[in-house]
Parts: sequence; structure tokens; C-alpha cells
Amino acid sequence: MTDQRLRRLGEVLKELRKRAGMSQPGFARARVQRSRRWVENQIEVRMLRRQRLLSEEDPLVFHAIMTESALAHASSAQLALIREQAGRDNVTVQLLPWSAGPNDGQMGPFTVLDFPVKMDRSVLYVEHAAGSLHLEDQSKVKVAKLTFTHLSKLALSPAESADRIERLAAER
Repeated sequence: MTDQRLRRLGEVLKELRKRAGMSQPGFARARVQRSRRWVENQIEVRMLRRQRLLSEEDPLVFHAIMTESALAHASSAQLALIREQAGRDNVTVQLLPWSAGPNDGQMGPFTVLDFPVKMDRSVLYVEHAAGSLHLEDQSKVKVAKLTFTHLSKLALSPAESADRIERLAAER
């Protein structure tokens, strides 16, 4: 997928479902060992999504499921930001606790991008050691959506997740 198409998709994105870890510019720069162009493009796309998320007019709908292990090294400031964003009407944050045991979410992070226009079908975005993939094969997207639904049932409720994140922040 070209950088231009990726940016356009970010502009028209309606809903984002993510099973992942942290997504702040500093964190993104620190965790990736890839080309400067790739990193900067990823940050630009994420910041575009963040603008859409915070927009008062037609905001992006964001549902994140984060594993408790993904928050193990998060700072109290990062946890406070997650807790704050989880309070927005268009944001749902769920925490997958250690007690959930082995599950399909352990295969790694993924993001499902849904669009309001039927011509733009859902896209599955997967980061890996060598870069990232944007999969438009709807059979693969369907598996990711089913996995996400299953993980959301294993995860704590949004209210329980907010309480747990708040406790983790207080411990730091």
C-alpha cells in the first residue's frame, strides 16, 4: 500500500479496532529499528488518526484491547493518558488481564480499519519485524474481526479496565 493511499485511508477512516500496545510518537520512535522514512510515515499516519480521534466533528471511533503485559513498562504519564482518552465517548479501552490465559491475542498486535464508504472495504494492518502489511483479503479481515470480538469478551469491561489502569499508574 502506498504512503499516499495510507494517508487517504487515515483521512476517511471511520472505526479503528486495535489489539496492541502503546501508540505515542516517542514510544513509536523508541520501539522500532527501521528506516527513518518508514518511522516518520508511521508517526504521520498515527498523528492523523489522533487528530481524527480528538475531532469534535465526526470523530474516529477507536476500540483498543491492550494486554496487561503491554502496560508493564508504561510510565505513569502514559497510563494517565490512556485513562484520560478512555473517558472519551468515541473511545473504548479494554485490558486483557494476565488471568485471561493463553488466547489468540498472543499471536501479536493487529489493527482493523473500517471505513464509512462501501467501496473502501475493511483493511487489516499488521506490524512485524521487517515492516508492516495492509491486508485487504476479506477472509483474513474476517478472522481478525472474529479474533477481536473474542478478545473483547475475555477482556475486562471498559470500567474495570479504567480502574486497573488507574491502579497501575498509582503504583509507578
